[in-house]
Amino acid sequence: QCLLWYDDLLAGGPLLEVVEGPTDALKLRALGHRHVTCLFTNTPSRGQVDLLRELAPRFDRRVVLFDRGAEAQALSAARQLAALGFCAAWLPAVADDPGELTAPLLDKIGY
Repeated sequence: QCLLWYDDLLAGGPLLEVVEGPTDALKLRALGHRHVTCLFTNTPSRGQVDLLRELAPRFDRRVVLFDRGAEAQALSAARQLAALGFCAAWLPAVADDPGELTAPLLDKIGY
């Protein structure tokens, strides 16, 4: 029923990134992406959808970035959040998890 760093995200920004777990979110933050949160799973709860509905208009772009192997769940989450402007993003072929990303690999995602 919660989103990591929700209060910090209320200020909005250019890009909101939603990942599965807190380790993934921490890694993206360490790489300089300040507007990231996680679901703590790969399917948003009703409460999380409500929180994302509050956040979505505050961002220019919104993406869901899940682990390799969770593409079906990422597409499902993106469809569930499509009305809020979310789309799915895909990891580069050399990474299986957002927590494995480096700055150059993150640039290759291109969102």
